[in-house]
Formats: sequence, structure tokens, C-alpha cells
Amino acid sequence: MKFRYIQMKTKITLLTFFCFLLFNCSPNNDSKEEKKISIEFKENDKQLFLNESFNLLNDLVLKNADPNDIQWSGYNNKIIKLVATKVIAIAKGTTVIIATLKNTDYKAILNISVDDIKMSFIQDELELGIKKSFDLNDYLVSSNVDEEDIIWKSENTKVATVKKGIVTAKEEGEANIITQVKGKKTKGVIKVKVSAEGDIERTSSLMIGASFASPENSWYKNAYNRLRSYHVNYADGGGVGMNNYVNKIYRGELYTKETLDKFNHLVIYISHNLNVYNQKGVRESYLDYEPINGNQYNSTQNWDYCLKKYSADCEAQKNNPNSKYYGTKRGKPVSVIVFTHWHDGREIYNESIRKLRSKWDFTLIELDKNIGFTKKKINPNTKRQVSLDYAVDTEVIDGETFGWHPKRTGKELYVQDKTEEMFYNTISKL
Repeated sequence: MKFRYIQMKTKITLLTFFCFLLFNCSPNNDSKEEKKISIEFKENDKQLFLNESFNLLNDLVLKNADPNDIQWSGYNNKIIKLVATKVIAIAKGTTVIIATLKNTDYKAILNISVDDIKMSFIQDELELGIKKSFDLNDYLVSSNVDEEDIIWKSENTKVATVKKGIVTAKEEGEANIITQVKGKKTKGVIKVKVSAEGDIERTSSLMIGASFASPENSWYKNAYNRLRSYHVNYADGGGVGMNNYVNKIYRGELYTKETLDKFNHLVIYISHNLNVYNQKGVRESYLDYEPINGNQYNSTQNWDYCLKKYSADCEAQKNNPNSKYYGTKRGKPVSVIVFTHWHDGREIYNESIRKLRSKWDFTLIELDKNIGFTKKKINPNTKRQVSLDYAVDTEVIDGETFGWHPKRTGKELYVQDKTEEMFYNTISKL
């Protein structure tokens, strides 16, 4: 009996062993699921204007894959130029670019068309209340296009109709509004979301700024997705200072008498580490700076012109028969919202913008005091200044290294989320 028992036990042990080898299983362990890998572009098609560029990684969605393992191929180098992950449109035409995960069969294809005309919207979505109308021309960016050649179309006329760019909400739902040029494939698409609560009045704003305000950042758009209000982002991106917008204001390119009534707040996020309160050279009236052509003024003078000119234009609406403020005593109320830098490393700007606030009484969102850390705080794990943990690159100020541009993609978007929350809380109360 003992021999048979040993034989049986030996057979069970051998059977278990072979089961483990053949099926990678064990009587005491559950099998592990393999991580699913996926690679795809957010959209199948991309339209570019000549000399326009974009970063492929911003359009690519990866799951359980390393961006460094992506290989790019299949494109026509006579139509687009590829520099690392940056695509630059160099000639009219169509091509594709293939993203392949190294040493695998996982791939994604993006169709790219390049034209000498541009037709796009400055944002992807618009929220609108039932029976409300909105002029989508304010959101439309076009180049080399005659207005009479633009065709407007709604893909769901039960939800929203459109005529010459004026969209009117009919009932709750969603409708894609498409604008296209006669005889051209280039088009722009914006999704209109209609709800009973939609509101484009109370918290509406126009923003100008440098890289921290550019559309690649999520905080402004996300705040307005919660606010359900009219908003435009005219920030031109990295390296752009107030001198750029002073020229635009002078030429009437930032806003006009007609568009001035469409927003309640001018939002400014330009935080280059410059003194914006050096009162030397400041002039009595904005007219004393004109005509403006180029970069003849320093940062203080540029800020001074911007604030004086904008205030004067708002007041002048009381004399504009087409303005809703026509006949009022003060014209359009002046509301300006300005940001400090996102951390306290840029002392020159942060200190001087507070002095300017005391002069103009604009709303100042003090990110540097409320971001959750100071330049004296060190990450105990990395032994580095904390701002470096939230940035994609660095800058040196007075010999000390700080984080420069906050992260825009990925999971750790602390600065984006904090900026969104502070902006949302501020503008909701105005």
C-alpha cells in the first residue's frame, strides 16, 4: 500500500510539473493577463498651412508603449519635413506618416494635407444655451480666403443651424459645424454642444500671452469647459512679449469695436522676468505712444500702452451706436485679469506686476504664492528645487536652476490643474 501511495504521489507531482511547463499554470497561482498595447492618432487626418508645424507626440495616443520606441516612416519629404518629432509643412500636397512601435507590428497612420489656404477654429468645442446664437467667425482662423467663398454647414440641423457663421442652438444635443472653401478640400470643424444651462455671457474672456498661455496648455480651455462661456485664446506662444500685442491693438487686430462687446475680461499671462513697473518713459496718454511700429518701447511702456489703450477703447463704447453700452456713462466695464509667474523664481516680474496692480487695480492671480511650494523647498528624493519636478525644461535665474515650461501632456499635470482651479475660482466670482 505504501508503495502504491508513493507511486500515485509521484504521478501527481509529475503531472503538476508538466502542467506548469505546458500551460504556465500552477494550482496555487492565477495566470497574469498580458498588458494590452495600443498606438493610434487622435484623428486620422491633419490639415496644415504652408510653413505650419506640429509635434507628432501631441497627436499620438500610446498605451503601454514608450514614446522613445516610436519610429516614423512613409512620408513624402518633398511635402513635409521631419525634425525629431516635429513636422513642418514645406509644400502643397498630401502624404501620410506612419508611426511604428519598434520591433513590433503595432502602427498608426496619419493622413496629412498641406495647402496654401488655412481654415480652422481656435478651439474644438463650443457650449451654447438653447435659442442662443453665436458668431463662429470670431473663432475662425483663415488665411488666403475670401469671405464670400466660405461655405457653412451643420451636420445636425435639429440641434443647431448655421448661416454665414452665425450658429443658432435649437435643442439639446451636439452638432458639428463645418466651414469649407469653395472648390477646396481644406475645412474647419467645431462641435457645438447645446444644453439648457449653456451661458456665453457672464464669464466670457479674451486671452493674450506667451508660452504659458498658448493653446497647448490645458488650463484655460478646461476652466471654460466648466464655465460654459465664450472665450478666445489669442496667445501667440513662446517668446512673445507684450510688444507683439501692443502692435496688434494699435492695428485693430486683437479686437474691434464690434468684437469688444463679446467678452467681459481681458486675460493676460505674460510673465517674462522683466520689470513692468519702471516709470521712466511712461506717457500721459496712449495717444502719446502712437504711431506704433515694431519694438520701439520697453516692457513697462508696452504694458502701459496696452492698459491705457484697452481702457480707453472700453470707455469709447458709450459713444458706439452698435454697442450694448451705448449711452452709458462709463461705457464697457474694464476688467483685466493678470497672472504672476507660476513660481516665485522670477522675482523681478512678480514684484513689479504687483506694483502695477496697485496702480491699475486689475485682478491678479498670484500663482507664485499659491502654487504649493517656494523656491526654497527641495524635493527630499531628488535633492532638487521642486519647480523642476513639474517642468519639461529648465532656466537659470541669478545662478539658480528652476523649472521653465510646465508639463502639458501626461498624468502629472499639477501646474496645469492648479492654474485651472485658481483661474476658475477667480473668474467665477467676477
